[in-house]
Amino acid sequence: MSRDIPKSLVDGDRRRLLGRGLGALLTFAGILLGAGCTRPSSSISVPSADQTTDRMTTSLADPLLSQMSIRSYAERRLHHMDGGYRNPFNPNQRRGLWRFLKWRLFSENAFRSQYQDETVRPVTLEHLDGAPPATPDITYLNHASVFLRDGHHSLLLDPVFNGISSFIRNYTPLTSVPPSLRRPDVVLVSHGHYDHLDTDSLAMLDPATPVVAPLGYGPLFAELGLVDLTSLDWYETCEVAGWRITCLPAHHWTMRNPIVGPNRSLWSGFKIESPSGYRIYLSGDTAYFNGYDQLAELGPFDLAVFNLGAYEPRWFMRHSHLDPAECVTAYGQLGARWLLPIHWGSFRLGDEPVFLPPLALEEEMAARSLAERLVVLPQGAAWKLT
Repeated sequence: MSRDIPKSLVDGDRRRLLGRGLGALLTFAGILLGAGCTRPSSSISVPSADQTTDRMTTSLADPLLSQMSIRSYAERRLHHMDGGYRNPFNPNQRRGLWRFLKWRLFSENAFRSQYQDETVRPVTLEHLDGAPPATPDITYLNHASVFLRDGHHSLLLDPVFNGISSFIRNYTPLTSVPPSLRRPDVVLVSHGHYDHLDTDSLAMLDPATPVVAPLGYGPLFAELGLVDLTSLDWYETCEVAGWRITCLPAHHWTMRNPIVGPNRSLWSGFKIESPSGYRIYLSGDTAYFNGYDQLAELGPFDLAVFNLGAYEPRWFMRHSHLDPAECVTAYGQLGARWLLPIHWGSFRLGDEPVFLPPLALEEEMAARSLAERLVVLPQGAAWKLT
């Protein structure tokens, strides 16, 4: 693959600056604009386990999914459409600026009084430049970024090193970006929303770094000089730098430019097999969908890493992000040994305060007698894969 940049560096810098200028709008509107697609509900209570599985009916999914497995659906490329991709778990999704404005300007926020308890906690990561751990481990960096190490092999997911917008407070700023994060053996990007695909962070990487992402991001990575790109469709697998990576479906969507429109590129979760054989599920951004039992067939999984955050209010968020009850239900259906929540603590992108998701998840896991299977890491901390 050629390493030539298709446009000039000057033009690339200008576009990145424009993108950062739009970042404040797109981080909220672009990430969340299409989150709600059903009639708003006045309730924001967390559902029970039974309610979680019952409410996602076939009316909110392509009817073909009742006739075939999700894998067969994906292999027939039925999630492809002219100029982009469709979300088969919510094909009738309606997007509109008015819903975003209703949420941000006119909806009651039941959590506002808890914001006074949010605190900024700088995160130090210099310890990652030490000798490789004797036991494979996973470090929660910030937001949806994790760093996996297995001997001398490393993998970085959705790096965001310096925040996502000057208008959005960063509650876990990194004190520095150690060299190990600038030179991982492979980088995964789950989708194109600005809090997951951050061009400033990706531009800090060694240009030779292998990148694995869903379909549709080739021009963007080429503009950044990251030309060693493997693009995967759902259920496609590649092997890079000792890691075996499978792209998996997710109930989400993506957009970087409101003029171009949504879903021009694909979004995904991943199954990761480490060089020493550990199997890890990375959910990416996803809402609940009837299909985790099918994903379980790719296991058994040693660890499930679920994105949990920006889930309130439910009438707006329920078709973009899991809430704690749904997360536990999905984890149970997946059948993984351990559950690690990420996507919380760094940026308040929903109504709930940044510290709430793991606390609510602890309550849900305890209520279902699963508390001993939960791993909650503060940003910057590592956990050994055992």
